[in-house]
Amino acid sequence: MPRPPQGQLVVLGRPDRVPTAQLDVALVEGRDLASLATASAAGTPRLFAEVEVALDTPDTTAAERVADLERHAAWTDRGRLRHVGSAAQLVALLAELSRHVDGVRLHPLVLDEDLAVLSRLVLPALSERRLVARPLPGTSLRSTLGLERPANRFAAAATAAQEDAR
Repeated sequence: MPRPPQGQLVVLGRPDRVPTAQLDVALVEGRDLASLATASAAGTPRLFAEVEVALDTPDTTAAERVADLERHAAWTDRGRLRHVGSAAQLVALLAELSRHVDGVRLHPLVLDEDLAVLSRLVLPALSERRLVARPLPGTSLRSTLGLERPANRFAAAATAAQEDAR
């Protein structure tokens, strides 16, 4: 099987669950901006904040949507920063977060409702502010994130085995 173009796959994870030496992107959590601003994962090339979002839609406010869903089941608190509000407010929050972390991993409350707002309103606004860039065709996730291509650990093992055989 050929080696993937990016070398090894990009490893994302929480530093309390995966050794930081094995992570390319540390996923950090915190209920507020201050806790995320002080988060760190020493030795990890990139730091991404985990953010849960519920956005206003053309028909309903985010708060109304959350209240409606919570009548059926509670929105489980996972210790992550939450944004419940407008797309413009989320853009402002993400702009502030960009001063403290390298990126975010968004967790939409309802995929088919929140993704439409994210793609129609949030991503274009982030592009205008130059806070997000579209990946170039033919690039890998590793290169898009600005991560170095790691040495092939299997080639290194084969070289070591050949040297031992001599």
